[in-house]
Amino acid sequence: MKKDINLLIKDKDSQNLYNLSQNLLQTIYNARAALTKLGVIRSNKLAGADYTEWLVSILTGAEINPNKSKNGYDLEIKKNSKKIEVKSRMVNDINKFTDFHISAEPDKQSFICDELYCVLLNHKYEILLIMKIDFKNGAFNRLKEHELIKLNDKQKENRFTISWNKSRKNKLIEFSKNNSDVIEILYLT
Repeated sequence: MKKDINLLIKDKDSQNLYNLSQNLLQTIYNARAALTKLGVIRSNKLAGADYTEWLVSILTGAEINPNKSKNGYDLEIKKNSKKIEVKSRMVNDINKFTDFHISAEPDKQSFICDELYCVLLNHKYEILLIMKIDFKNGAFNRLKEHELIKLNDKQKENRFTISWNKSRKNKLIEFSKNNSDVIEILYLT
């Protein structure tokens, strides 16, 4: 039996708030449908993840991997078979602690992707950081030596973590100055 939910809500202010929230949620739904049609987002996951994959595809000229369940990479540059993984996090502040997780090959010495893009955005979808990590040129060992990447044994055997916070931000920026072939800070607010 379907009723008007407003009949279940007793006070007028709460009814108005409910109606407003439904209108705003409908706006989000319609915007997601339009963004899906444009190819900006492609799944029902948080819009930020699809948005950042799309943004990195625009920046790199890569094609979005049509196999959403394919582990290890989100984008591919077909001409050189370069695989790109995009990790994004929504934060309120550029210095807020967060982790970027990436799965390694079973040997724990290399990754499925060739490049990793770490993107931070705020809840208004404004970009705070775009950081590119290139996994060639001995990058894996150099990142480990500087303690910028660590094995996360607790959750997944072959998953590594790159942490971000105020002190890590400074350490990653400093590392990138002398190791631009490994880490490049493309954008930072």
